[in-house]
Amino acid sequence: DHYGEQQQQQQHSPQTWQPLEQCLKSSPASHNSDSSSSHIQPLELPNSADLHWFSADANGDNQREAKRHLLRDYLRERQREFTNYSDLLVHCGTWNVNNQFDDSFDLTEWLQPPRDQRAPDIYALGFQELDMSPLSNTMTYITQRSDREEKWIRLCQRCFPSSHCYSIVKTVRLLSTFLLVAAKDSLRNDIHSIRFGTQATGLMGFGPNKGGTAVRFQLGDTQFTFVNCHLAAGEDKLENRYNDFRDIQQKLKLMFEGTAGRYELLSHVGDAVGSHVTFFFGDLNFRLSGVSKEAVEARLFDTERPGAVEELLARHDELRRARAQARYGNIFLSYSEASIDFWPTYKYEIGSQRFDSEKVRVPSWCDRILYRAEDVRCEPLKYRSQHSYVYSDHKPVTCTFNTQVARVDVERQKRTIKRGVQWLDSLENAVLPQCTLEPGHEVQFGELSFSDTYRASLTLRNTGRVSASWQLMPTPGGEFSGVHASPVESRIPIGGSETIMLDATLGPCQWPQAVQRWAAGKADSAFAPGDVLVIALIGGPHIFAVPKGDIVPSCYGLPLACLCRLREPVLKTDRQSFRRLLMDCLESAGSSETCS
Repeated sequence: DHYGEQQQQQQHSPQTWQPLEQCLKSSPASHNSDSSSSHIQPLELPNSADLHWFSADANGDNQREAKRHLLRDYLRERQREFTNYSDLLVHCGTWNVNNQFDDSFDLTEWLQPPRDQRAPDIYALGFQELDMSPLSNTMTYITQRSDREEKWIRLCQRCFPSSHCYSIVKTVRLLSTFLLVAAKDSLRNDIHSIRFGTQATGLMGFGPNKGGTAVRFQLGDTQFTFVNCHLAAGEDKLENRYNDFRDIQQKLKLMFEGTAGRYELLSHVGDAVGSHVTFFFGDLNFRLSGVSKEAVEARLFDTERPGAVEELLARHDELRRARAQARYGNIFLSYSEASIDFWPTYKYEIGSQRFDSEKVRVPSWCDRILYRAEDVRCEPLKYRSQHSYVYSDHKPVTCTFNTQVARVDVERQKRTIKRGVQWLDSLENAVLPQCTLEPGHEVQFGELSFSDTYRASLTLRNTGRVSASWQLMPTPGGEFSGVHASPVESRIPIGGSETIMLDATLGPCQWPQAVQRWAAGKADSAFAPGDVLVIALIGGPHIFAVPKGDIVPSCYGLPLACLCRLREPVLKTDRQSFRRLLMDCLESAGSSETCS
């Protein structure tokens, strides 16, 4: 299942060394001509004529691919030579408003920066349970616009800092999960390649009552992604929340609206290489587990023992515990979260600061803001909750980030590319990936018995000067007989290694043929001559590993004529005598008939 999942992801994702290349190729020229998928990716890579030292043989494409890979590494190390960076202040907020709205709501504390901070350049505000009325939900499907949505937009605009003018970049709504992204007017013209999308994860896995909304845009040569979500509720629904988080990452499709009103797919929101800075926030619904409501309240109100918030989070927070578990960690570990020093954000009695007493919910930090960044700095400045708000059973949460916008100087970049090509010309032999197998090309399994599993390992070490991507090639007959490998593909960084575990099991399909080879006196009878492990380096040579081993004869897989002539158990019979007896039986009866 894991291998199939990887294959499915690869069908939707480009190679990791060329962000969004396939997606950009499929988009209209008007949308990819003025955008750079990465500020470390050349705006225009050298064409085939520039790569003059490549031969035009069958491996030419692989060689060009390897050179582009190496050139990208070269540019990544020198990106500051041709890139200018400027600071950008991003204000992310999330609030489950519990279907509440009043035009008198004062959002100043939620939206205004602290006194020692300048006005944000970008606002990204996520709402959950924006409007739960049946009429509004019906209107959402008919018009994709609701009156409540417009009211919240106007209320937010009214409470933005008065020292600057802000324009709406994009709004996206999935039933009652609503995302609003706004920017200073001075930046609005620099924002382009706007993409957006939604992913429902609610009832039966596709109901819009839960899910995520996302907006991605490019500012300068840096891509920003904002994801607002509402994950599965319930104190015993950790698995559901994990599945929702994963589905939003892997399935939420980012689209852009064409000039003719068409919507075309560009990428998935979870493409780590598709965005330099990603903010993931909302009512994630992660709870405190293994502790009672009374114990949480007692610890919070115990003023003689400081550090209650960190203690409760460290011991009982589902999100932190999930990040430490291998089952969930892979999808959460790529994100970071600022330190929390505010009280739980859920569940409160509406109109008061008291924790809810009706449903006896354990107070928890359900509303969170996560982030990740690549190639640019992203530093959280202030992570806080607006505890004074009593409009909803959730408290709003904000986090302000100081991040960067990268802008490529094209002329300086071209000069760097030219130097890179000249450098590559002198390193022709170093362009192709190179790996070695340890301890060697032969995999020794020893003696194998029928139906037992034997384990061996190989270490694939990257000895080249570029990272190496590899995959296991199937043999013409399918899976090599009796041997199963894990993993079957990966990417090895320079100087790194990958341990490949091999499990050999000779079952009913392999054992009779192995018995015949053993009877004929062939070495390494456990495996057929074609049972070769082929490791293909992407853009490089193939590496071969040969499984070795003999069988331990037993009654399994023997002709009945041979069994009838045995005077004692197989394991106690002289091997040479037994081998001659077995060969006589096989020759007299015919191998094919005997095997059947």
